[in-house]
Amino acid sequence: MLIVLPPSAGKTPGRGPALDLDALAYPQLGELRRRIVTAVADAAARPDALDVFGVSHRLADEVAAMMTLPSAPTGCAGHVMSGVLYQAAGYAQATVEDLRALDEAVLIVSDLFGFVRLSDPIPAYRASMSTRLGSLGTLGTAWRTPLRDIVCAEPDDLFVSCCSTPYQAAWAPTAKACERAGLRILSVRPVVSTPEGLVSISHWAKHYRGRVAAILGPRARDLNTADAVAETIVSAGEADMIDAFIEGSGPLATLTLVIAHES
Repeated sequence: MLIVLPPSAGKTPGRGPALDLDALAYPQLGELRRRIVTAVADAAARPDALDVFGVSHRLADEVAAMMTLPSAPTGCAGHVMSGVLYQAAGYAQATVEDLRALDEAVLIVSDLFGFVRLSDPIPAYRASMSTRLGSLGTLGTAWRTPLRDIVCAEPDDLFVSCCSTPYQAAWAPTAKACERAGLRILSVRPVVSTPEGLVSISHWAKHYRGRVAAILGPRARDLNTADAVAETIVSAGEADMIDAFIEGSGPLATLTLVIAHES
């Protein structure tokens, strides 16, 4: 089983060596990574750079910093990604050795680098899958085919996706492609149990997806069925996670995580 995480919008710049694309997992993505890094650095130097990256003047310094992206300092991806999901997963507090031990269990969908592992050295950046870079189109479109090819070639046939829709679309094959490759993808959907029934969570969804990653990561090698994934979450004994079950029998299913209602 592989856990697939989105990147976080918030990032903490590393203090390690300059970016070396050859040091990242999946070297077959190297040429596209180089094209994207060059295009991002060029776009960051444009007068309308804030519009290109869809951010406010408050983030102008982060956009300007990308002008030197090809030589930017790096840190482990699990540390550079510092948003809610990564905090909840415990990666911010983990050592480099801890992150490396989880490399074979977790994939991060990076807007700039495609699939990376938790210990891969990457720089901080400010871009999204909707960022459009000239002839490359949007980053989500640029990554779709190469990332889907990797997924279909992976020896693992079960994926637990903690991604929102734009990031899911950047890597997840269609149902028919999953059937051909013998894959199953479980999308994590946190819901809260209320007197009126189960209600989807929006504000805390990233937090709970991070906690799912924390539970499943160390056990990923032993989990090869959807039911085993759900049972592992329930048996973890988290007081506010009162149930987990699978919805859907096809290759694209939902792992519903039920959170206790606070009265």
